[in-house]
Amino acid sequence: MQWEHLAAIISLLISIINGILALLIYERRRQPGAKGFLGLMIAIMFYSFGYAFELAGTTVPQVKLWLDVEYIGITFIPFFWIAITCDYAGLEGRTKPFVYTVLFLFSATDLFMYLSNDWHHLFYSHLTFVKHGTFMVTAVHRGLWYWIDLAYLILAFVAGDIIFLQIKERTIPLFRKQINLLLIGSLIPWIGYIFFVTGRSPWGLDLNPFSFSLTGFIAALVLFRYRLFDLSPIARDKTFETMRDGVLIFDPLNRIVDFNRSAQTMVPELKNSLIGYPATEIFHQTPALIRQVLDDLEFNELTIGNGMDVRYIHSQMATALSDAKEPIGKIVILSDITEQKQAQAYLLHTEKMAVLGKLASNITQELNVPLGAIKDIAEDVEGSLELLWRQIPGLFINMEGERRQLFLDILQKLQNIPYLTTRQERDNQRRLTSLLQEQELFSSDNNVTLNNIVRCFAKLGIADEFRRYLPVLQDPKDTVLLEFILTIALQRRDAGTIHQAQKRTIKIVDGFKSYSESPQTDQPVLTDIRAGVESVIRMYGNLIKNGVNTITDFEKVPSIQGYPDELQQVWMNLIHNAIQAMEGKGELMISIRHQGDEITVSFTDNGPGISEAILPRIFEPLFTTKKAGEGTGIGLAICQKIVKRHGGKILVQSEPGRTQFVVCLPIKDGYS
Repeated sequence: MQWEHLAAIISLLISIINGILALLIYERRRQPGAKGFLGLMIAIMFYSFGYAFELAGTTVPQVKLWLDVEYIGITFIPFFWIAITCDYAGLEGRTKPFVYTVLFLFSATDLFMYLSNDWHHLFYSHLTFVKHGTFMVTAVHRGLWYWIDLAYLILAFVAGDIIFLQIKERTIPLFRKQINLLLIGSLIPWIGYIFFVTGRSPWGLDLNPFSFSLTGFIAALVLFRYRLFDLSPIARDKTFETMRDGVLIFDPLNRIVDFNRSAQTMVPELKNSLIGYPATEIFHQTPALIRQVLDDLEFNELTIGNGMDVRYIHSQMATALSDAKEPIGKIVILSDITEQKQAQAYLLHTEKMAVLGKLASNITQELNVPLGAIKDIAEDVEGSLELLWRQIPGLFINMEGERRQLFLDILQKLQNIPYLTTRQERDNQRRLTSLLQEQELFSSDNNVTLNNIVRCFAKLGIADEFRRYLPVLQDPKDTVLLEFILTIALQRRDAGTIHQAQKRTIKIVDGFKSYSESPQTDQPVLTDIRAGVESVIRMYGNLIKNGVNTITDFEKVPSIQGYPDELQQVWMNLIHNAIQAMEGKGELMISIRHQGDEITVSFTDNGPGISEAILPRIFEPLFTTKKAGEGTGIGLAICQKIVKRHGGKILVQSEPGRTQFVVCLPIKDGYS
């Protein structure tokens, strides 16, 4: 067998192998980047197939025919190589179609220039046979366009190599083997071209069909063995960017080597400049994550941020193993479970409210009897003391002059007893005791009596009158009478306090009773908005009385179909928030209006107001401005959810010194 025939057979076999690889790639044509590889393998197949028959040709027309076949592949090899590079680099947008269009048109022009060479001879002037040993090979006298074609091919591969090198510099080791193989494959044709163009090719053979085929084999290996586009850096980037979960990758020394955008959003400390740094130097604000990485904890729960921006993250870690089952790193998956926490908090809140309802029902039943007894006893005691008080002036009938006037004056002063705080009473008592000690009025006989008188003066709010009554304390009989009057006055005041406390307790119990008896149903029922708000006000009666001035302005409004128990939660949350905002002191105005086809319930307080930065976020689940332990951050979120369930809305307006929440509930036709 002649050597040129053997070379032709080898080239033909290579073209067949290229065709088989093209068929295999065609079956995977829907995979990312497969079309570029398919085109490359077909182009190389044309090149090697045509060259096989070029070697077997014996006449110039035969050789020219097969050269035409070769150049169908040669002119499009640069186009498909750049297509592979663009796919691997993740080129997107308008740039990719533009690059493809320009290169395709140039390749088509290149092919046209070759096929029309007989008209212009810009590719080659003439073609001859040259004998190299036992081989008869084709020699062409190259023209200008030949060198343009060669420059196009060289520039395409140089551009591809530059792009691959740039990707290699910024990618992690996992992807560098892919890129190294592609770089090796792209360098092989250079060897064939250098030998062929310089005339140093063995026996004058064109080695490029063989070198390009080897490039194609390496590219196919990367595509099939290393799943080039499934595991490319760009594919990894796209996958990372679309993942909702955060991903952190650490090397065996616990140094961060990669992370995605979601992880960067969840963990603010993460920055691209920190790649390669140990976990202990990055996650200062998230020590739980450091412990997980260092102690190899499979599961962990992280609390990131605080106050208004707290997020709850479920963290799961797995060890990455090599083919030899050796640890090569750690992968941490971060899942934001803030919404799940919100749902759990909402369920817990609902359960607590249900328990509160049952507890309130039991409490009201248990308290009714003792409260009734307290009421009866308080009224009896108050009536008896009132009767006794009216008899006291009769004790002064036989008194004369200034002495009698002193007792009448003190009776007048004690008609309206002011409210004093415990601190004021204590300060008054300390001041009066010092005054008695200065007057040296204490003795072993009257010590208890005088102390009792001082206590009564301090508690009854008449401490400033004490100096006028020092002469009375000089007479033992007058001292006893003064003590008697003051004691009756103090008991009369205390009896009134007990009676008022009993009334407030009854109102609170009634409020709990109204809440506990609200229909707990999945179906809406006729709901009295005004009665519901009044019930909550009674429940907060003690807080409101001790510092908060509540102004109510309730119009007569129709009942609506709704869920009373849920609306009670809304009123409770809004009133409670207002009281907290004012720190228990201020003015709360609550109004109910019938406006058109809806009822509006507004809550206006004169607290510090809500800042503009916080205002848009107050209805976010788990968002709170309160200190730890003072609020869950679900109150307003629940209120908004309940109001929306009723087809209504919550509006909020705030400025320094004033905040107003307005609940708008629709009145549906047919309800009254």
